[in-house]
Amino acid sequence: MTQIWKFLDDIGYPSAFDRKDLWMRPRAPIGVPASARDSIWVLYWEGSPRVVLTSDLGADIALEYCTGEAFSNPPPIVVVRLGLNQRQTYQWESEGYHEIESIPSWSEVTSLPPGMISSSPANAIVTEIAEGNRKWFGDERSQRIVGVLPRIFPEATIVLYELLQNAADSGATRVEFRVANGNLEFLHDGHPFTENDVESISFVNYSRKPPNTIGFMGLGFKSAYEITEFPKPILRSAMDRTRSTDWAAVLI
Repeated sequence: MTQIWKFLDDIGYPSAFDRKDLWMRPRAPIGVPASARDSIWVLYWEGSPRVVLTSDLGADIALEYCTGEAFSNPPPIVVVRLGLNQRQTYQWESEGYHEIESIPSWSEVTSLPPGMISSSPANAIVTEIAEGNRKWFGDERSQRIVGVLPRIFPEATIVLYELLQNAADSGATRVEFRVANGNLEFLHDGHPFTENDVESISFVNYSRKPPNTIGFMGLGFKSAYEITEFPKPILRSAMDRTRSTDWAAVLI
């Protein structure tokens, strides 16, 4: 994969060496043969899939993946790497992908309408992570690690600061606390969750946040367990951030 990352550096796209929070191999690449799943990478930016990069995988399979059940909105750019100096680039335009001669610059990519994963892979991602957590927590050593958390968060009020910190790290410009139906709701207009974000809040001392963020140890969200047994992250549509009803939220 080193050649692929060099290729990304050459064209000016963020490299996985520097931004492991952005690149990921999808856990649920619906429509892709199991033997080829290691050949797909997805680049997220501001919480949305922007580029799908494939290596040694035919264009037909790559485009079928991007237009199939995996995405409700197809990623705008698909790069099919055929060899060391061979590639095909496709751009989504209203009704389908069209091959283009050159790879768009990174500023052009971020200006295009972003993609969005569908509910099917999202559910598969959460289910797989939850099953992994159950196995991990079944180990006595894991339970001892989790038992340390009350000492890390000695006061229940710390959850307010931790949620604000996470919102800031997600690029939020507005936040709001609400009390409704016996629940505390925390809302912000930051970037939507990615697969990496789900992993980070699900494990202890694990985070893929980018450089220069406030939080980096994957512990902050766990402070919610000081005041509730069932914190519930809610992702509303992030396509229109001018309305508070479209914010991301945590129900406590």
